[in-house]
Amino acid sequence: MTGKFQEDSEGKEWVDRYENMLASKSAVFLDLEAWEYVIFHYVKSEQPNKARVACEMAMETYPFSADLLLDYAHVLANCGENATAMEVITKAEAFFPNDIDLIVLKCTLLNFEGMYPDSIQYIRECLETEIEQKERLFHILGSTFSQMGKSEEAIQWLRKALSVDPGYLECLEEFTVCLHEADKLEEVVPFYRKALDLNAFDAELWLSFANVLNTVEEFEEALDAVDYCIALEEEMHVAYFQRGNTLMNLERFADAALEYENAIQLYDKQAEYFVGLGAALEALEKFDQAIHWFRKSVKVNPEQDDGYFGIGSCLLRMEKYAESIHFFNKAIQYDDENPDYWISKAIAEYGLGNIISAEDAFTKVYELEPENVVLWLEWSNLYFEQGDTDKAVSMMDEAIALMPEEALLYYRSAAYHFSTGMFKEAMLYLENGILLDYDSHAVLYDFFEDIKTQKTLYKIVQDLRNKGNKG
Repeated sequence: MTGKFQEDSEGKEWVDRYENMLASKSAVFLDLEAWEYVIFHYVKSEQPNKARVACEMAMETYPFSADLLLDYAHVLANCGENATAMEVITKAEAFFPNDIDLIVLKCTLLNFEGMYPDSIQYIRECLETEIEQKERLFHILGSTFSQMGKSEEAIQWLRKALSVDPGYLECLEEFTVCLHEADKLEEVVPFYRKALDLNAFDAELWLSFANVLNTVEEFEEALDAVDYCIALEEEMHVAYFQRGNTLMNLERFADAALEYENAIQLYDKQAEYFVGLGAALEALEKFDQAIHWFRKSVKVNPEQDDGYFGIGSCLLRMEKYAESIHFFNKAIQYDDENPDYWISKAIAEYGLGNIISAEDAFTKVYELEPENVVLWLEWSNLYFEQGDTDKAVSMMDEAIALMPEEALLYYRSAAYHFSTGMFKEAMLYLENGILLDYDSHAVLYDFFEDIKTQKTLYKIVQDLRNKGNKG
C-alpha cells in the first residue's frame, strides 16, 4: 500500500484534519483517498498502532471498501496480529482473488507460522491462474524454501524470478543471501551487472552491489560502486558508511575515518557509524579518540557489543588489562559466541598473569571455532612464554592438522623450533610456510627482535625460496 502515495502538502492537510478530529473528539468527513493517505502516513512513519486505529475508523465510514480491507490486513500484520490479519485476508480474497500483494502477504503470514507446505501449495495454485507479476510469486516461493533451509530450491526459484525481472532488487538481495550461505556468492555478480544495465540510476542498487563486491573482496570496484551511489544520492548516509567500510578493507584508515564522519554528520543516531569511526581511529593508533567514539556508540545503543569490544581493544593495546577485561565482558554479555571477544579477553587475562582465566577463554574459542588461526597462535604463545615449548609445539602440530593450508601456523612452528635450537625441524616447517605463502615470512622477524637473528633468518628464507624455485 505504501506505493500509492507520495508525501505532499495536501496529504499533510488530511493528516492534520484527522489528528485534530481525534484531539477534539469531533466528527470530520474524510473521503476514501484521504483515509488511505492517513493510513499510508502512519505506516510510512512506522506507527502501526496509529495506522490500525485509522483503518478501523475509516472502515466505519467505508465498510465495503476492498482497498481499505487490504490495507487493514497489511496493518494488522505489521502489528503482529497475524490471526486477525488472516481473517481479513480471507474476506479480501473475495474482492481481490488474484491480487499479488494479498497473495504475498498471505504467504508471508503462513511462513511466519511455519506453515511452509500450505504456503507452497497456495503459491503453486496461484501460478496456475492468469496472474500478473509472476516474478513476485517466484520470489516468495524462493523465500519460503530459504526459510525451510532448502537453499538449492530457493536459489532455483529466485533465479527464475530474476530471469523475468533482472532489476528486482528485493529478490536480488535475497538471492545474494542464499548464494552466500551456499558459498557461491561470486555467482551473483553478473546478476547485479545486468540489473545495473537496466537501472543505472538506482542508488540503492549500486549500494547493494558495493556490499557484494566488498564481501567477495573486490574492494577497488566496490569503491567505484559506492561512488556511483553517492553521485546519485548525495545525502544517503549509509553510502558514506559503506565507503568507510570499503576504505577500511583497503587499509586506508585516515580516508575511512573521514567517510564515517560524513555519515555521522548526515545521521548521528546510528551506533554502527560511531563504531566504524572508532575502528578507523584505533587502526591509526589514536586510542583516546577511538574510545570516545566507541563510547558514543554504546550510549546510542547500550547493547552495541562491538562498541564495548572496541573500547576493550583500545585499552588492551594501551596495556590497561584490567580495564579492558571489563569491556570484553560487557561485549560477551551481549554476544557470547564471538571468538574475537574471547581471544581478546584471554590475551588481557594473560597480561594480568591470570593464566587459568586465559586458558578458560581460549578453551571457549576452541569450542566456538576450532579452525581459528589467531586462537592457536595466541594460545600456543601463552605456553611458549611460560617456558613450556613442548606444549607450544604440540599445539601448533594440532593446529596444522586442522588447517594444513595456513602458512602462518608453519612460520610460528618454525619460530618455536628455531628458538630452542631445533634447526632441522624448524627448516622443514619454514620450507612448508614459504611454499604456501612466501609473503607471510615477515612474521618471523616480528617474533625475533634481535637484528642479527633477523638477518640470519632472512638469508635462510631466501635460500629456501631459491631452492624451491629451482625445484
